Amino acid sequence: MKLLRLKVANYRGINSREIKFSPLGITRIEGPNESGKSSLGEAINTILDYQDNSKGKDIQAIQPVHQDVGPEIELEMETGKYVFTYFKRFLRKPETRLTITKPNPENLTGRPAHDRVNEILKETLDVDLWKALSIMQGEAIDQPELKNKQALSAALDKAAGFQPSASQELGLFKRISQEYELYYTIGRGTEKKELQELRNNVTEKEAEIRSIEQDIRALETDIERVPVLQRDLVQLKTQEEALSQQMIDITTKLEQISSLENTLSAAALKLESAQKTLQAVQHAKEIRREMIRAAESAANAHKELQESSSMAMPALSQAEEARNKAKVAADEAETKEKGNGISRHIEEVGFRLLS
Repeated sequence: MKLLRLKVANYRGINSREIKFSPLGITRIEGPNESGKSSLGEAINTILDYQDNSKGKDIQAIQPVHQDVGPEIELEMETGKYVFTYFKRFLRKPETRLTITKPNPENLTGRPAHDRVNEILKETLDVDLWKALSIMQGEAIDQPELKNKQALSAALDKAAGFQPSASQELGLFKRISQEYELYYTIGRGTEKKELQELRNNVTEKEAEIRSIEQDIRALETDIERVPVLQRDLVQLKTQEEALSQQMIDITTKLEQISSLENTLSAAALKLESAQKTLQAVQHAKEIRREMIRAAESAANAHKELQESSSMAMPALSQAEEARNKAKVAADEAETKEKGNGISRHIEEVGFRLLS
């Protein structure tokens, strides 16, 4: 059997990766820890062993953390006279495709494709020996289960030979038997309680390991997001500084507005006082105007009175002169002792002249 090409997508922590194997010799895959080397070997067993509609824990474990996508595996291989390309997608929109190019072209999908690959492998390959010799990184290298593995048993017997064992080999066999008796009963070979407990512990530890692996993948995802978060943090700090400066500017403007409001309030009080003063001044001005008008009226009256007095003075002088003349005449009349009638007549004439 030869592996020609392997492509995986959305498989554990691998987004997409394709490997072409060397047709001769050994293909060595190198990379740092947790880079996906073991996942590539696991993908080969997964596509050969599981149907696309499987939802077991092993299939659930290959789905990327926090991603609702279907893991995809595509394997191109040659075994015996057959060359084919085998594709499977698990969990999301499950799909199986098989394209056989040699010796006769075939195209199958779904369960028939899965069964056809198993037929080809059983025809051209000792599947049990293949699985027994497959060692995954991190798995313990234990004694393989020889039940129903005739090819492996025959190969081991041939390698062991048929000559009697030396003392060193007998001692080794004894130690092996003693180790075997710790976990299996003599004769029937059934598992003892200790082995069952160890197996249960292994199952628990494997579950813990898968949980830790998921946590590691989630942590790796978070680590990948660190640069983005750091850039976001720098941007947020820049925005914070800008907002802080804006807050300072706004606070300064608010203080200026408060000062202007105080100035406005003082100006309003001054304006109110000035308006009251203006009203008082206008009232006093109006009183002054009334007084001026009264004074002007009095002055006019006084002027008219003076003019009237000036016009009456000549008449008064004439009347005084006539009176004096009348008096003189009266005196003369009295002197002449003209009778009382004449005197009264003179007085009446003088009175008329005066009036």
